[in-house]
Amino acid sequence: MPNPSVYRVELRNKTFDLVKVLTPFTKKVSWGYDRIGGCGTGTINLSMDAEELQNVVRPDYEIQVWLETHGLVYRGYLEGDTPAVKSKESIKLSISGYITQLKRIRVNNTYTSDEVSVIVKHILDTYVVPNTSITYDSADIEATGFTPDSLEFDCMADSAMETLAGLAGNYEWGVDRNRKFFFKARDNDVKHYAKYKIDIDSYDTYNDYSNIKNRLYIKGGDVGGSPFEATVNNAESQASYGLREKIVSNSAIVSSAVAQRYGTMILADKARIHRRASLKLKKSTQFFEDTTPIGRIKIVGENVVAAKKYGAADAIYGQFKYGGDYSLEFNSIKYDVGDQGLKVNINAGFAKPHVALQIGQLQYEINQLRNV
Repeated sequence: MPNPSVYRVELRNKTFDLVKVLTPFTKKVSWGYDRIGGCGTGTINLSMDAEELQNVVRPDYEIQVWLETHGLVYRGYLEGDTPAVKSKESIKLSISGYITQLKRIRVNNTYTSDEVSVIVKHILDTYVVPNTSITYDSADIEATGFTPDSLEFDCMADSAMETLAGLAGNYEWGVDRNRKFFFKARDNDVKHYAKYKIDIDSYDTYNDYSNIKNRLYIKGGDVGGSPFEATVNNAESQASYGLREKIVSNSAIVSSAVAQRYGTMILADKARIHRRASLKLKKSTQFFEDTTPIGRIKIVGENVVAAKKYGAADAIYGQFKYGGDYSLEFNSIKYDVGDQGLKVNINAGFAKPHVALQIGQLQYEINQLRNV
């Protein structure tokens, strides 16, 4: 039987009034948090008769998870339930963060010479807030400094936000545990530390060679009746990893200068090894998304841990922060909570976010040429 002093799971109706405390029936609770998206999907395993549950649950009923040491740690809603085939006393609830409600809402509007954050707020005010459970604070929608000439949207709200974040570059967006939408510039500072062999149960890295590209054949529009084509190379990558080619089509490109600029930006990201990492933390009460943007995490090595232990005060939070070792960018976090405490699994990477900004804005500029 779960100990309600450790965690509490609540079921609430669409007006967020308490319907039932599920803690006494809960066997396992897990959920995710995504750097792009906020509160994610999860599951709750219950020892409960399916018929009993059907008397209290409805589509979109809210699930809240509370931790004694931390307060509210997750807020989402029911997306489905799966009764066990062999036992009527076991059932699994599928839950989702409120970000998925954006997939229900159509955005149909043209924006002319509006800064990206202004468009985000208009979409929220006009389409999202009136028709979903999502709210927002104006301070959580940060100005981007980028103003598209024209954007025509006839798509779902999540696609519109994805496009706007791509144009802004370096932006995190989603819905947090308070059902509030955020759209904020990514913070590339190290905000979190995990100490090797103290906080970390396992740490695996993966160097991904499969997506390296170092020569692009850019096929553009017609020039004088003939199709335009340009070749863009990254010689350093070719020398290191051999020739790896890719064809890129964009009918708006009709000059060598634009092709070289476009190709160089793509290769700045593609012509290198992409490194991925996964971390499994030992017992923890830390929720990395307490501050948004989430920042980066640094793995503190054995020698630094030892230095800290024996009195070198700056070993972790001072000079070491600016050392030559790498930090990780969060991609997704999975939390599992039970009587034994909180288990945390992190998927992270080594992205170059400034490249995303340049590629996104250049892609938009090129698309505008296509529409001239």
